[in-house]
Amino acid sequence: MTPVRASIRIGLLLILSCTGFAGGAEQQDTAHAAEPTGEDARQGWLGFGFHYNEEESGESSDVRGWLYVHGMAPDSPGEKGGLRVGDLITEVNGQSFRYEGDVELLDFFKAIREGQEIVFTVLRGQEKTTVALTAAPMTPELLAIWQRNYRIAKEKSSSDG
Repeated sequence: MTPVRASIRIGLLLILSCTGFAGGAEQQDTAHAAEPTGEDARQGWLGFGFHYNEEESGESSDVRGWLYVHGMAPDSPGEKGGLRVGDLITEVNGQSFRYEGDVELLDFFKAIREGQEIVFTVLRGQEKTTVALTAAPMTPELLAIWQRNYRIAKEKSSSDG
């Protein structure tokens, strides 16, 4: 059996603030506005909290991970797209999670822009399904939370070696 290492338990960007589900209804109102692209596009918000787990088989190229969904912001892209608390996300856009830690995973999420569609492969009990989410724009408050948590993950990664 391969060892399983639970990474930092992160509930950020996508995600929730530690004081609640910030930006729920507010995000909904702006989610369907004109969607800027390129440099003008804002970082996207998906509105769910997760724990990232990675399974290591001995070689870095064999790292595979999954996300356990532990929270959902009301009226978020996650909720609207059919993601549920308790879901296990095993793939994103048809690709296995192959991130060697939290920072690499967060770099992926950092690149998501408002209006971008992300397709997750989800295990829900014994059923495997796909869930498509369209990222909403991130409010300044959520962006500040994201940046703080990203900084914490980078500091933790640096101190771990």
